[in-house]
Amino acid sequence: MKEIVVPTNKLTSFSIYTTLVLVLCLISPFYFIHGGELLKSNLYNFFLSWFTVLAVFIGIVFHEIIHLLVFIFSTQVKLKNLKVGINKEMMSPYVHVKIPITTNVYRFSALAPTILLGVFPIIWSFYAANAWFLVFGIIFFVGGSADLYIFWKLKNYDSSTKILDHEEKPGCFIV
Repeated sequence: MKEIVVPTNKLTSFSIYTTLVLVLCLISPFYFIHGGELLKSNLYNFFLSWFTVLAVFIGIVFHEIIHLLVFIFSTQVKLKNLKVGINKEMMSPYVHVKIPITTNVYRFSALAPTILLGVFPIIWSFYAANAWFLVFGIIFFVGGSADLYIFWKLKNYDSSTKILDHEEKPGCFIV
């Protein structure tokens, strides 16, 4: 079995790079399209709101629920084959699949939370002229960095290749 694990040093640098690129590529156009006052007001509301704290907390939990739902709806995984918990070292929730699944399901599960909680809010922010959604989307896009890394590492594997989720680390094994 070949192990594919997200190295912490690469994840940190990738997250910083992704944050800088997203901020530069998204905040500037938002500013020019919707104006500085709206951006300033929305950012002020984002960073000083209890609603934001609640929304981010719920978003973190929902990120894992999206993984769980993709696994269940794939028809390859039953509820009894899933382990849900909290990683005490990283203080974060996780969903672990105990059985091998196809690369396609694993890749889709890796991308789904980033698309739903990152990309869609970013798109909505431009449509609704609301920078709160822009920042929320950036946070959850960057929060999906480990998932994006795994997706990228699996790009050359056939869709029917079997993947076994790593039980202890963010990553998987090629079976």
